[in-house]
Amino acid sequence: MRKIYWFIFTFFLFSEISFSQKNANQDSLNFYLKRADEKVTAGEWLAATQFYVRAQRFAESLDNACALCAIHCGFAKIAATNENNNDLRQAAQLAEKYCRTCPDTLNLGRSWMYRGVLFFKIGQMDSSATCFERAAELFLSQKDSLRAATALAKVGNVREGQGKYREALDFYLKYYAVPQVQADDFFRMNANIWLAGNYIYLERGAEAMPFTLEARRLAQKLGSKYEFGVTLEYEAKALSMMKQPQKAFDVMQHYAKYYRDTLIPSEQVAQMENLKTEYETEKKEAQIALQNAELTNQKRTIWGIGSILALVLVGGFFLFRLNQKLNKRNREKEFLIKEIHHRVKNNLQVLSSLLHLQSRGIKDETALDAVREGQNRVDAMGLIHQKLYMGENLAAVEMQDYLKNLGDTLLDSFGLDERVKNQISTRPAAPRR
Repeated sequence: MRKIYWFIFTFFLFSEISFSQKNANQDSLNFYLKRADEKVTAGEWLAATQFYVRAQRFAESLDNACALCAIHCGFAKIAATNENNNDLRQAAQLAEKYCRTCPDTLNLGRSWMYRGVLFFKIGQMDSSATCFERAAELFLSQKDSLRAATALAKVGNVREGQGKYREALDFYLKYYAVPQVQADDFFRMNANIWLAGNYIYLERGAEAMPFTLEARRLAQKLGSKYEFGVTLEYEAKALSMMKQPQKAFDVMQHYAKYYRDTLIPSEQVAQMENLKTEYETEKKEAQIALQNAELTNQKRTIWGIGSILALVLVGGFFLFRLNQKLNKRNREKEFLIKEIHHRVKNNLQVLSSLLHLQSRGIKDETALDAVREGQNRVDAMGLIHQKLYMGENLAAVEMQDYLKNLGDTLLDSFGLDERVKNQISTRPAAPRR
């Protein structure tokens, strides 16, 4: 009888310990998710990645698909903001995978939003619009009108990407009214930013200015560093359109300094990648350790076969790790090269903008031609770096596309784009005699 009581007592004791541990893990998961979301809002991408990786450990230990969906949505936002299309693609796919296995329709809508962002960044505009419309349907099914309106406003982003600025304005004006009614500062900030940007595209700087200033006020209030930088850029462009070159130049200088100060150093980018890579490596090593333990048990009964199998596995393990290290180094080098080209292109773009602003106040034609020539050379170099980091081949540029873009830029610079047609001949060279 005592043995029965002891068994029952031991069973309930272990059940209680397991339940307590599960609750502790859930509390830790909620804490790290909350902290990660706060860091994303503040634009502190490295800290956000650290918290998301820690949350991922607990989510996987609890087999919490909904939390994993939210975590990979967070990774997708970080990747999208930092122009990392490869990570964005992977995070969006994993977010959708986990969201489909749990009743989390809102996060499933978020995963479709990030897929739309990815298609937008790689130039597949129709697919991008379809994803945003699908996200809006999912949000509406949960009666989340604010996120649904945001998804439809993203369709306005697509229309801008297609050059349909007036059509995009209709989307933004409809969206602008929704967060005003619901008094949500974050969505109001986005609404003001999109309207400001659209009016600038339409060359209506005076109308863009109040939306720019309101967006900046909200960005400061929310501590949103990325959005604050965008408002500085828009204000400089609006002032330039309003024939206030000195003020525009001052704001652009402020933006250039702010942009440099808020750029993510390549070391931090590498750290963000390493955090996720190390965690995945730990999981693989744990799996390998488990397999080795199973093999050890088998060797006790079939020593000869087990010994040979162990040697094969050890050799395969080291080859696998060596291959992993080589692939990782290649990816890091490729990423760093792309990052360098991206930084150079951004710096050249800032220099080109400063030259453009300076040229507005120059009256002497000789000096003006010299400044324009310098701006054109800077644009030509910036275009090369843009092609290099956006292309598949980091060592070469597709010349036909480059020359076409360069010709269009030069014609636009000299105001000849409506009178001169830029056409690149693709006829093969005549054979030599």
